[in-house]
Amino acid sequence: MGSPVFSERPVGAVNPWKPLADVATVLIVVFVVDAARSLWRRGNRRRAAIIGGSITLFLVAGGIHTALVDAGLIRMPYMISFAFLAIVAAMSFELSDDVVQAAELARQVRADEQRWRSLLENVELAVVGYDPAWLVTCANPFFSRLTGFGADEIRGRHLTALVGASEVEEVWHAARNGPPPHSRWAVRCASGEERTLHWSSVRLRSPDAAVAGVLSVGADITERLRALHDLQQAQRDLEHLSRTNLLGELTSELAHELNQPLAAILSNAQAARRFLAQAPPDIGEFDAILEDIIRDDKRAGEVIHRLRAMLRKGQVAREKLCLNDTIRDVVEIVKGETLAKQVDVRLSLANDLPILEAGRVEMQQVVMNLLLNSIQAMKDTPPDRRVVSIATAANNGAVETTVRDHGCGIAPDTLSDIFDAFVTTRSAGLGMGLTICRRLIEAHGGRIEARNNPGGGATFLFSLPLAGRKGTDPHDRA
Repeated sequence: MGSPVFSERPVGAVNPWKPLADVATVLIVVFVVDAARSLWRRGNRRRAAIIGGSITLFLVAGGIHTALVDAGLIRMPYMISFAFLAIVAAMSFELSDDVVQAAELARQVRADEQRWRSLLENVELAVVGYDPAWLVTCANPFFSRLTGFGADEIRGRHLTALVGASEVEEVWHAARNGPPPHSRWAVRCASGEERTLHWSSVRLRSPDAAVAGVLSVGADITERLRALHDLQQAQRDLEHLSRTNLLGELTSELAHELNQPLAAILSNAQAARRFLAQAPPDIGEFDAILEDIIRDDKRAGEVIHRLRAMLRKGQVAREKLCLNDTIRDVVEIVKGETLAKQVDVRLSLANDLPILEAGRVEMQQVVMNLLLNSIQAMKDTPPDRRVVSIATAANNGAVETTVRDHGCGIAPDTLSDIFDAFVTTRSAGLGMGLTICRRLIEAHGGRIEARNNPGGGATFLFSLPLAGRKGTDPHDRA
């Protein structure tokens, strides 16, 4: 008798905890599928497909295979270990790809860092970083050269030790409320000099969104501000020269204007002496003479006051004024000129004209320039047509003024350039009067234009905004 043959496989008792393991496998698959779906939605589809797909596929395949072996439907060893090996292989492939990408990203980071370092070291802009306590953490070489402080001297200093004395309060305000995106602060150099920089600042934040510091980039505008100040001073000097030139043209007429009240005062004083010599003196007549003397003295004083105002040099303060009064003052100043040239100045000034906020002397200069130009333009006009009409009106939140003459008009090829510098139709003119008029009007937020009249002559029109609608004044701080 031979050895017995065992044709049946051994069967052991089923572990009562096995269903728990099956449920755990199912839960793992559900978790992996959900995680892969979330990763797919965030845009990382490659990783979701490789890792999520491989884990799901091989867990399901291994679980089904094990169940079939346990049920005796297939006869072969358990292959669950190979399924996990496939999962590990897929994850290892993805991790190795991450390692390769990490090396490439590190190389790019080093290249970017080198580019930024080269930029900060060579750019002609000041770059300063400081922490939330406003202690300087870094500064580029340009800032060191600009201030004369070494990098070690700057690092660790409080920002208020570097900015100008007038900006310290602004710095403390910025420390409490955050720095403005754009600001202008003076920086105190090692030599004691202060240089003005225009800063652009951004807040730096840590990964948890907390403020980690501030980075400011500044352009040195010290020389630009000096040049602007010199330009403004030159403009004021040119305006003063223009006013002086205008009044120089009126010297003889102004002397005549002053001579009249002075001669009247002298005549009245001599008459008063004769009345005093009478016995008894006529007190009533004497009072009338004194009233005439007082009136003529005030008239002479007004002429001198207008002259002094027009000749006064320096920055002209703006004030609330009625343009009608300014026009009347100018007409009185040029009265001698209009009489000598037989020019009739007709005023059509609007009643209850709104108040402007402007420089009185500047407006006098504009009106006087336009009026004298009109008088000059009518030198060849018959005397009976030598009329200058000046009118004012309120229109759309502005005061409009027109100066119209019956002169030779403006040449068509000059009309478009009449307000440009050194353009003039007068043989003795400098060509700056209308240029200055335009600058003064535009500085007050207004506009000025010129046009020829259909019947001959020219009209100049300028408008100024009402008080509270100010323009940009070039005398203001830039």
